[in-house]
Amino acid sequence: MNNVKNPTEKLKEIILTNPNIILEDSELMDALLNAQSNLRGDNIVDLRGAAMKQLERRLEKVENTHNDVIAMAYENLSGASQIQRAILKLLEPNDFPSFIKRLSKEVKEILNVEHIGLILETNAASENLTLLKSLNPITIVVGENTIKDYLSNSGHFPSQTVTLRSNVNTSHQFYENNKQIISSEALLMLNFESVNVKGLLILGSQKKEKFTTGQGTELLTFFANVFERTLARWLI
Repeated sequence: MNNVKNPTEKLKEIILTNPNIILEDSELMDALLNAQSNLRGDNIVDLRGAAMKQLERRLEKVENTHNDVIAMAYENLSGASQIQRAILKLLEPNDFPSFIKRLSKEVKEILNVEHIGLILETNAASENLTLLKSLNPITIVVGENTIKDYLSNSGHFPSQTVTLRSNVNTSHQFYENNKQIISSEALLMLNFESVNVKGLLILGSQKKEKFTTGQGTELLTFFANVFERTLARWLI
């Protein structure tokens, strides 16, 4: 006598032994619910099926939110790590040329930007400022109110430490040392209380979405505060 089970019986035995095979498979559950609906006909309302679909939509929404939260947390962690590594590089040099070298190369790479510009605004003659400008290609010395005018031209004002925007005017004198296409910029105001100098650090990116209005600026604000205190050593 042949005791070999046919495929249907074997499948039935597998399902009865472990029904989660079907319950945890959304495609199989959809197929079963659709088959049940077809047997009832179009005039029968399947409340259980409707509830299942509603729960599926809610579950999908929760999963998407969960994924967004994880992605945002990872992005914040990555951004914090970038800022920390950049600050450590700025704290290493013991002289201004080494400081500028770190800023224009290593810090630039860590922050993943294509342009860095250091704008110093003053009307006072200063040997230190002249030396700073002559020793590096990224420092630009300008007259009074130049920084304020640059910010206010697009509706931004220097009262805030960090300004992010994507309408970049690369023909402006602040970009005279730049050779890259810049689509967005972060403008970091620098406050040197002990000297008659105002400062602006420009971070320029080829990516339009790199610096946009509405993004958080806490990390860049912290970076600006550390940067101005470090730079102030060579302005006195």
